[in-house]
Amino acid sequence: MELLSGIANELDIPLISQSQKVWFFRTKGGKYYYDFQYNNFIALGWDLIPPEFILDAKIGKEAKKARIEHIYPNEKRPGLILGQMNVFYNEMQAGDMVIIPNEGSKEISVGKIGDLVKNVNRQLSNEDYPQCSFQHKRSVEWIKKVDAWQDIYLFKALRAQQTISDVTEEATLVFRNLFPVYICNQELHLTLQKSTEDSLTLVSNLDFLWNMVHIADSTATLYGKESFKDAISIKTAVGSPGFQEIIFPLIPTASISVGIIVFVLKMAIGKAKSPDGSVSTGLLALVDKVNAFLNDHVNRQKIKAETEQIKAKTIAETKMNEAMIDKIKAETQLIQAQTAHKNIDAQRIELEMEQISLLPSGKTTEEQRIEDEQLTIPSREAIEEYIGTVVTAGDRICDAAQKSGLSYDGKKITKVS
Repeated sequence: MELLSGIANELDIPLISQSQKVWFFRTKGGKYYYDFQYNNFIALGWDLIPPEFILDAKIGKEAKKARIEHIYPNEKRPGLILGQMNVFYNEMQAGDMVIIPNEGSKEISVGKIGDLVKNVNRQLSNEDYPQCSFQHKRSVEWIKKVDAWQDIYLFKALRAQQTISDVTEEATLVFRNLFPVYICNQELHLTLQKSTEDSLTLVSNLDFLWNMVHIADSTATLYGKESFKDAISIKTAVGSPGFQEIIFPLIPTASISVGIIVFVLKMAIGKAKSPDGSVSTGLLALVDKVNAFLNDHVNRQKIKAETEQIKAKTIAETKMNEAMIDKIKAETQLIQAQTAHKNIDAQRIELEMEQISLLPSGKTTEEQRIEDEQLTIPSREAIEEYIGTVVTAGDRICDAAQKSGLSYDGKKITKVS
């Protein structure tokens, strides 16, 4: 993953952990949405229950429920209160993501949970909004506001009735609205929104998608790899509002392709500029930047391999005599003989234990990763030809996106040239 993460870093593509937790936190029908959002916190009720009581592992669950029932005699669901407070204090962790909805859940705010806090320092504001006085609080660093109606699948997913709900299983719905491009779960995601009433014509959509594939194919060719277009998929809901999510395989050439496409889209909305203002110059600088990283990676891998070889040779020369070598050879031959008799199911189990899986092709994921990383650094002539292809294809992508009313990261896309 070193090469992939390096390319992602060079191209400003966020990498999201597969273990990233996401929580949905209600705001009392939107009443406290603005207080939470403006003042960077979330809060839970049931103020008569002290945090120490919830955090005390020596007290059993039934004893805690009985105590809550005594504190709140009119509450018919003490188990629910205990469960919610246990989530707030014991399951929620700093670094988890949290979503809060406004009234009607049309707008949501997505943030990163911080530490437990006792007090909130409210910011001065001319806006009049209800202030939450709940005692149980956590700090939050809000990242982005999202129009939940832009993504009907996200809107439907945020219907949990409890104050706090674990929506990690729906995390990709959140991520595609939070990050226009990101990497997670061995996939690379690129999402464009549709917020206008413009029709998504068949011709425009085909032109849009075909030219994306064309850039992907050209990138694979540039670096001496086979086409990966058969591994590209799409999720879409292109009503108004709507979205188009294109999902690429997590391989170096796909990452470079998406970085190039994103650069073209940003040029179209004025967020990326080359020194002379041209698309070609900017793309050339970007490709040169990627190639410089690839060259550096190859050199570092070579040095690492040479160092390991010298180390191994030194150890062999200083610590091993001929008898030991013969013994090792005999043991190696025995292991090889035993391994040859293992059936495929046993091999799969061993690979899973090592967190390496066997692909339908018969290669392991590690073998496939190594093969994918064997890139050919292109010549200047090949790069210039590639840039010409990308400029033409990118212009058609942006033209089709403009006709269809698509936007990238909330900004409308227009034709580049």
